[in-house]
Amino acid sequence: MTRVNERRAQSLSNVLTHVRAIAKEWSPTAGEPKKLWFRGEPQSEYTLLPGLYRESNEPFNYNEENLFERFKARGAPFAGSKVVTD
Repeated sequence: MTRVNERRAQSLSNVLTHVRAIAKEWSPTAGEPKKLWFRGEPQSEYTLLPGLYRESNEPFNYNEENLFERFKARGAPFAGSKVVTD
């Protein structure tokens, strides 16, 4: 299992401090820094798939295009001005 480097921050400033420290640990030389990603999921065993794409939701047969169209239609009243779509 991959070791998870967990740190807690109380402010955005703390987050940036932690990110910079981890970046230095991962790439001690300035040659080619590694990209850092925030996982956002505390269980490292879980795959990082959006909920709609997980196997547990297959029976619901979600259609991404349909959901997007419904989102645009229902959100229009809250946009404040005419929404330009593709």
